[in-house]
Amino acid sequence: MPSDERSDDPLRVLSGFLTETTRHVRRTLLAVSTVAIASKVLDVHVKTLSLLGATIEITNERWLSHGLFFVVLYFWVMFVVYAFSDVHRSRNALTRITRRQSLLPGMALEYRDSRSASLLLGFRGLLDVILPMVYGIVGMVALVPKA
Repeated sequence: MPSDERSDDPLRVLSGFLTETTRHVRRTLLAVSTVAIASKVLDVHVKTLSLLGATIEITNERWLSHGLFFVVLYFWVMFVVYAFSDVHRSRNALTRITRRQSLLPGMALEYRDSRSASLLLGFRGLLDVILPMVYGIVGMVALVPKA
C-alpha cells in the first residue's frame, strides 16, 4: 500500500475513503451490471461471439446469461470486500486523527461542523458504496431466468 494511503492527513481522509483498487473494481462492477441490465431491457440475443480471432456460434443463450451472472457476482463480492475494508480503515484513521488533532489544520472542528462533516461522509458512503452494491444486485436479478 502506498504511503499516502496510510497517512493520517485529514484532508486525504475526508476527501475520499475508497482506494484506487476499490474504485477500479467499482467501475468494472458498474460496467458489467450495465451490460447485464441493458441486455435484458433491450432483449439482446447473441448468436455469434468473436474472441481472439475465433468465431463461436452460440446455440444456447442461457449459458451466456449464466456466465454474465457469475461475472457480476464476482465483481460484486470483490467490491463489497474491498469497500468495507476501506470504510473500516478510513473510520479508524478518522477516529485516530480526531483524538490527536482537529480535522482541519489551524481550526478546531466545532460541533455544528462535525455534524455537517459526518452528514457529508454518510452521503459519500451512500453514493460510493451502497448505490453500486444495489446496482450490482439489480444486474444479477436481471440475469436470473424467469420461471
